[in-house]
Amino acid sequence: MKEDVSVTQTQLGEVTAVLDELQKLIFDTFERLGCSQKTLEDLLGLNVPISVDNMIVYLGQIEQKANELLNIRHYVNLKVSH
Repeated sequence: MKEDVSVTQTQLGEVTAVLDELQKLIFDTFERLGCSQKTLEDLLGLNVPISVDNMIVYLGQIEQKANELLNIRHYVNLKVSH
């Protein structure tokens, strides 16, 4: 039983480390893409840092910005090819 607890604690530590790194990467991507801090504030409140609980909101903003950039690229490619 004590061994099970130790294994579980080790696994929890590993998962926590991965989630911490993921949060940093998501936030870096959010900033690099120039995602709207204002939209995020409207959704979460003023100056809410990224956390496990709100990562999906940050990812949604990243997805939206990526879609905007892809649409711009598609539009430019259409204009160049015609």
